[in-house]
Amino acid sequence: MTLAELRESEFWSFFNVRETGRSPSGNGLTITLATGGFPEHIALAVMCDAAGDADGDISAAILQLRRSWVTGPPWGISPFASDITASWLTALVPATDKARFAPLADEIRSLRAGDEFKAKLEDQAWLDSPPGRLTLAYVGLVSEPFACRGETTYLTVEQDKHPDGTDWMALHLRFLSQPAESMGRGF
Repeated sequence: MTLAELRESEFWSFFNVRETGRSPSGNGLTITLATGGFPEHIALAVMCDAAGDADGDISAAILQLRRSWVTGPPWGISPFASDITASWLTALVPATDKARFAPLADEIRSLRAGDEFKAKLEDQAWLDSPPGRLTLAYVGLVSEPFACRGETTYLTVEQDKHPDGTDWMALHLRFLSQPAESMGRGF
């Protein structure tokens, strides 16, 4: 996906995203973004190739959410945090990996505190499944990161410390220019 395509996406318009800054990073450009709602709880950035212009390919993306907003009063598990997380995944994952990542996005989007979630926490098969492991990392019930690899997408979800010292959840997406299996065993 290019930055221009992201700007034209439903994600961009629905969440009223705007660009807030650009800075060189490595061989490319980091572009920081902000949403129209809840900007104090959400941090977004994309990394573009060396061109870094509107047609530049997005090589990586990060969504960070304040931990106390993801899981805290008044909802227990914030439906707003779940929605933006699932929408970020859905918007950025390329067609080659949609089928692999759709169940993960669906699990996050449907996540709510309550009896159904408590029952899942007692289901070992769910706990061991990719959607279950992702959810545990997302809500902060485990300290180890979640990782999942598709054909051209690598996803991690981990706990993060914000510069202000507060706890955040970080969802990283890295996009490969070639399918993962062609990169060898070390990937």
